[in-house]
Amino acid sequence: MRAGEKKVSLRFIFRGGRDEAYKAFINALKSNPERMNALLVDSETPIAPVPANSAEDAKARVAHLQQRKEARGADKGTVGS
Repeated sequence: MRAGEKKVSLRFIFRGGRDEAYKAFINALKSNPERMNALLVDSETPIAPVPANSAEDAKARVAHLQQRKEARGADKGTVGS
């Protein structure tokens, strides 16, 4: 069944930078807990090929985000911020 058949609507809210988008997402989780909230973020760098195993895929994506977080912290002079 398609979203339109279920009378489900999508609403996209665009934010400036990564931090602003994250804060808006957290606010949406708190203010609209009955809705499905999703945060879409540009990876900024290529992500490794997706493993066939879904658990390994999730681990690879978390590792990618952690590496980006550490790189951003190193750029600011504070690793892991």
